[in-house]
Amino acid sequence: MPEPVAVLKEKVTRYVGDLIGDYQFTDRGVVHFRWGSAHLYVECLAWGEEESLVYISVPVLFGLKPSPELYRYVALHADDWYFGHLCLTESDEQAKLWLTHTLLGDYLDVEELKTTLATMSRTADKIDDELKAKLGGDRAHEDS
Repeated sequence: MPEPVAVLKEKVTRYVGDLIGDYQFTDRGVVHFRWGSAHLYVECLAWGEEESLVYISVPVLFGLKPSPELYRYVALHADDWYFGHLCLTESDEQAKLWLTHTLLGDYLDVEELKTTLATMSRTADKIDDELKAKLGGDRAHEDS
């Protein structure tokens, strides 16, 4: 792991521990935890040789049927929020809808991370019912 990423990961885990309390790591070392009904994943990544990024992802809906309507909705509404952008992943002929956001890791402070996590959690909690009614699938917090 490059040094900037290792330093960032230590900072992120400390901030998350102070803000949230309990958290876990995925098999890939990604920090994850529940905040309200949302399940947040916080990954520290290298960006170039010397910089780092914080990639935050919140699953919103699972078990979606891929369709032109689904892709159109995501394409037209991906950036409806200041914190968080819709994106899709596919596997086994099903799609998962995520809310994602990236922060610069080299200058990250606790207030920036706290504001981003809280805002993304509230947004995911707000849109999951609306999007389930519109797009189908299951809310992510029902799957976990």
